[in-house]
Amino acid sequence: MRWFGFAVVLLLAQPAGAAELPAGNVSNGSLTQADGTRLLQHAITIDAPAEKIWAAFVDPKAIREWSAPMAVVDLRQGGYIEEEFTKEAKLGSPDNIRHKIISYLPGHLLVLQNETAPSGLPGGARFKDLVLIVEIESLDKQHTLVRLSQTGYGNDPEFNKLYAFFETHNPELLEALKRALENTKSAQAAAGVANVAR
Repeated sequence: MRWFGFAVVLLLAQPAGAAELPAGNVSNGSLTQADGTRLLQHAITIDAPAEKIWAAFVDPKAIREWSAPMAVVDLRQGGYIEEEFTKEAKLGSPDNIRHKIISYLPGHLLVLQNETAPSGLPGGARFKDLVLIVEIESLDKQHTLVRLSQTGYGNDPEFNKLYAFFETHNPELLEALKRALENTKSAQAAAGVANVAR
């Protein structure tokens, strides 16, 4: 889940002050709240059932298939998700990405507090101040809306660097998830056709 922190129009109207939609399949519901903090929010609709989306975020095997070669998940309130993007990575390395699981609703919601990030992350000193919310909404048996929200962005220079980084990379994360799950489905369908043809 590259940096975890991830055009389809949101089913609900975008809130006042929301940013414009980026190119591609990802919608942008980011906004500045009344207290001056910023919410970074992106969403995408994926042609896959909700349970496959959920697995892509919490099942270590599924995470390794589409995103991070090293992934460990302790799925419980107070547990963690830890990832790294090199095969040589080891659990507990200071450059791993680690999120504390604040709360979750199986199949629907994952709320994470960022704990550690790679040393090269722009604005990384503020990473621990963010909360990541993953919402998974089944639209029908085969289509799912995935929404990534990051809360807690202030307005100092380090927050601005971090915001700019994830403003670019969260849509890329969602696009990568869409490609991985939809390509898997296409490959499975093609294999089924090939088996029938034999």
